[in-house]
Amino acid sequence: MLLMCCRLQELAIFSCWDMTDRGLLEGIGSLNELTSLRLCEGRNLTPQALSTFLHRPSMSSIVMLELTSLDLYDEGLKGVATRCNKLTFTCLNVVVCLEHEVQVSVYGCELRL
Repeated sequence: MLLMCCRLQELAIFSCWDMTDRGLLEGIGSLNELTSLRLCEGRNLTPQALSTFLHRPSMSSIVMLELTSLDLYDEGLKGVATRCNKLTFTCLNVVVCLEHEVQVSVYGCELRL
């Protein structure tokens, strides 16, 4: 269904408990014009798939990003920091597993993790 919405700009998926990595990467990943994305409670999404998704070149057009109750490693945070450079709103309420110290800068505000 998402493949037919290729020009979709805003997407919010709450309680995406049954979403798989394939759904994220092939379904949502095919939406190259997204400017607003909310993903909440994706218990089946792996940190590796989230990292791959967040490193996509089309993430540079995202201005609003909300990730809630997701497992996200430092590579995923690096994807947000390097690709999402147009963010005006972000909410990262995630379970973060950091392997190394990461410096994240968003809108001139620095957060040291």
